[in-house]
Amino acid sequence: MAFGLRNPSENIESEEAADTSPSCDSTLSASEAVAHFMERLYAARGGDFALERETFADIREGIRRLEKPVGPLGLLGILPAVHLLQDALTTKTPIAVVGDFDVDGVNATTILVRALSPFTEVTPIIPDRKTEGYGLSPVLAQRIPLWAGLVITVDNGISALEGARVLRERGQKLLITDHHLSGDILPEADAIVNPNQPGCPFPWKSTCGAGVAWYLLWALQGVYPEWKGRMPIRDLLSLVAVATVADVVPLEQNNRMLVRIGLNIIRQGLGPIGLQALFRVAGKDPTQATSSDCGFIVGPRLNAVGRMANMMTGLELLLTEEDATAQTLARELDATNRERRAVESSSMVEAVDRALLSLPSDMEGNPATHRELLVLSDTTWHEGIVGLMAGRLRERFGVPVFVFTRAQEGGWKGSGRSIPGFHLRDALAWVDAQYPGCIGRFGGHAMAAGLTLPDDQMDTFRNAIQQYPGWLSLRDGPLKVSMETDGALPASLLNVQTAAVLRDAGPWGAGFAEPVFEGVFRVVESTVMKGGHWRLQLSPQSGKAFLEDVTVTAVRFLRDTQGVEVVIPAENDVLAIRYTLQVNRWRDRDGLQMLIQGVDLLTVND
Repeated sequence: MAFGLRNPSENIESEEAADTSPSCDSTLSASEAVAHFMERLYAARGGDFALERETFADIREGIRRLEKPVGPLGLLGILPAVHLLQDALTTKTPIAVVGDFDVDGVNATTILVRALSPFTEVTPIIPDRKTEGYGLSPVLAQRIPLWAGLVITVDNGISALEGARVLRERGQKLLITDHHLSGDILPEADAIVNPNQPGCPFPWKSTCGAGVAWYLLWALQGVYPEWKGRMPIRDLLSLVAVATVADVVPLEQNNRMLVRIGLNIIRQGLGPIGLQALFRVAGKDPTQATSSDCGFIVGPRLNAVGRMANMMTGLELLLTEEDATAQTLARELDATNRERRAVESSSMVEAVDRALLSLPSDMEGNPATHRELLVLSDTTWHEGIVGLMAGRLRERFGVPVFVFTRAQEGGWKGSGRSIPGFHLRDALAWVDAQYPGCIGRFGGHAMAAGLTLPDDQMDTFRNAIQQYPGWLSLRDGPLKVSMETDGALPASLLNVQTAAVLRDAGPWGAGFAEPVFEGVFRVVESTVMKGGHWRLQLSPQSGKAFLEDVTVTAVRFLRDTQGVEVVIPAENDVLAIRYTLQVNRWRDRDGLQMLIQGVDLLTVND
């Protein structure tokens, strides 16, 4: 069957089916009960619901909170950077903005181009993934126009030692804004703004590249108030929100504020019309935008064009002011994303087979407790999707994963994705120090990294990375076999009002997980949707009985159902379900919808 089956002797009807829902004080009003419940959810994630709730719908209050405990002037190097930018703007010095070919990079590029281009000539430059590689490489540095007196990097540059040297030899000033971890030596630049550079006291280390670029503009307005009003930067937080979620940086308090403000801006129809077009081409209403939409709707469509084609198309979409152009480009990105999914799907079949063969197993062929990092390579895999493949394999096997393909310039080019507790960039730095010559170039952060290997170093790397001390302490630990949840949701809170509060109390994501609840439900009605997905009508259990007068719509989206007969629960089956809550808007009306994350069949209707 398509879902788990408990031991037949475990009949739910013979158990003491006590209501294990968290208690709700009957003296509380409905709104007070929801608030009390949210306080506990926030506290479990290290947050303070009472502190943040007044920022949920108030953009001004959210921006005020961004200044606590320290605002943009708390970034190391921000004053030299602001002075450089001020000089360029007042003298109308041409500026080149060097971005990156992912969502964070193109959004950061858009932020500076939109803000600065009314005042001087601004040339955006995004490297070609295949021919120029990542960031400010020496090859890309030669492509920057000589007449650009100031070069600003966004979402890259902290490891661009050679690229920075080229610019210095050409007499061009360089301002680096980045968020990636630095090496032992910093590039020769006129100013560097990066919360993760050594000695930077800025507390919000997980700020993404687009966030750092936005902070540069905010600092400019703080030091030179004459730019306030002339350079409206608030609406650009819509781009910061998308980049923060899509780059999967931890949603610490400051990032939650940035995303929350940005989502409110998107919902009001503000910000680049290209973002609005991306929502609509995917059949989503931007007035109901959520952090999940940024991660699963907008992000993949922008990333796809950077992986499969040229991110300059994505930049054009985010810069256009013409509705017709925005719709045309959004459809182009949507088509490219469908192409990306097809290529990824065919490559993943082979990658999973290889992964299963490479993982250790016991005498009966079951996966062994001892784990190994996965290092997979194939000359035919598209270099634009190796990062996605690594992420999918990490999700499936629960170990750090590296996926490589052949680089156009020779050797191997790969991406890594990690698990909590395993710092990817530190691991690569260790291999680079212990096995000189094994790695060509590398960069990244704790959860994601990119690297190149010489032709003959694949086996050396595969063996070396397994020996990293940070992995040896993790590999024999217990495997995670069940989904963590926030427990049962009281039946009194299973409504659209609770779902709306959960939506507004976000964003949820990396480091601040979306609440997942569990409960027992009886199937009232079940249907199969297009693609084999489920749509169920369920009655929740409360105490020992099911609430016959309460029904909730639930959906479950299945992967890899092509060619497989999909079995769904039958009427009156009893299910134990792990789920999230959503507000489902249909014909201008809001309704409650459960999104099923996991399910076990407890009893079968015979």
